[in-house]
Amino acid sequence: MGKCLTIVKLVGIGSLGISSGAFLVSSLSYVPKAANSLQLGELKVKVSKLITGLRLGFWGLGSLASYLLYEAYARSPVYGKHPYLIYAALSFPVALAYNYYYAFSDEQKLVKDSEEKIIYRTEKKKVEKVVSPEEDKSPLDNSVYNDLGNRDPKVEETEVDVEVPTVSQVELSEPTFKELLSTVSESHLYTGAILGVGFLLGSIGYIGDNLK
Repeated sequence: MGKCLTIVKLVGIGSLGISSGAFLVSSLSYVPKAANSLQLGELKVKVSKLITGLRLGFWGLGSLASYLLYEAYARSPVYGKHPYLIYAALSFPVALAYNYYYAFSDEQKLVKDSEEKIIYRTEKKKVEKVVSPEEDKSPLDNSVYNDLGNRDPKVEETEVDVEVPTVSQVELSEPTFKELLSTVSESHLYTGAILGVGFLLGSIGYIGDNLK
């Protein structure tokens, strides 16, 4: 039982470390070098593949780490239920929430190489206008009177120009793409740091663990 728990703990802690390292290396090394050395078209392809790979690794390894560390805590005897297992296990949900809130929408724009913009188009639109009935003048004294059969107002149709908003997907320009890339890279740095804290807590806790 002790050997199995040891393996579970090591795999869980190691998964956090790998996921954290991937984010940190991407943010601190890979993205800055790629942004300065690649043409825009090639950069867009590389960034799309990078984000997809980071997501798969993050979701897969993070979920595995949280599950294994929780199981290690739950299945340990009372004297082996150390808080570091829970703290380390919680680092993935915290990192996931942070990443979703601060980076996910911008990541989507980079992966799809597009963003939504509201464009206004001028269209002709028919509108109905109520016109008061014409007043009749008496041929005798030129006074104005209304014929009882001519009192209903008239409705006329006229065309007017109307600005109609439409949502369109437009390709990211180079300044917009690089600005989003910088924002996402910074968010990835913090995501990696959160996972790194979990990895550090897990590593230190494991060293002092009396159940190995």
